[in-house]
Amino acid sequence: MLCRNMNATDVYIWNSWLVYVLSIGVLLHYFSQQWFRENARWQAYDWLLAGICISFLGKILDGIYWHATWSALQNKAPSADTLIADGTFWNLWFRQLPIIVASACHLRAAWLVYDEAPRRCCLIAAVALATGSIVWVITALLTGGIAVK
Repeated sequence: MLCRNMNATDVYIWNSWLVYVLSIGVLLHYFSQQWFRENARWQAYDWLLAGICISFLGKILDGIYWHATWSALQNKAPSADTLIADGTFWNLWFRQLPIIVASACHLRAAWLVYDEAPRRCCLIAAVALATGSIVWVITALLTGGIAVK
C-alpha cells in the first residue's frame, strides 16, 4: 500500500502546495474584482474582503515557513534545528498577526452593517485584550518570563 511508506510530514508537504495554490487563487479572485477602488470609502464588503485576503495571505506565509522547516527536518538539513527554534517567532507574524488584523476587519464590517455592532465590537475587543493580557501574565509567571520580587 502506498500510504504505508508515507509519514505525516510527507502528507503535510504535499498538501502544502494544494493550500498555496488554492489560497493564491482566492487572493487573485478578490483582487481581480477591483477590490481596491480609488478614492472610495470602504464599505462593509470591502472590510470583509480585506479580512479574508489578509487571513489567506497569512496562511500562505505561515505555510511556506513551515513547509521549509518540515522539509529541512525531513532531509536532515543543518538549518532544521534553527528553523524549529525560530518557529514561535515567525508564528507571531505569519499566523497570529494576520488573524488579529483579519478579525479587526471583520468587526469593522459588522460595525458598518448592524446597529448593535459598535457596542458588541468594542466589547469583543475589550474581552480579547483583557483575556489575552491575563493569559500572557499567567504564562509568563508560570514559565519564569516575569521576575517577581
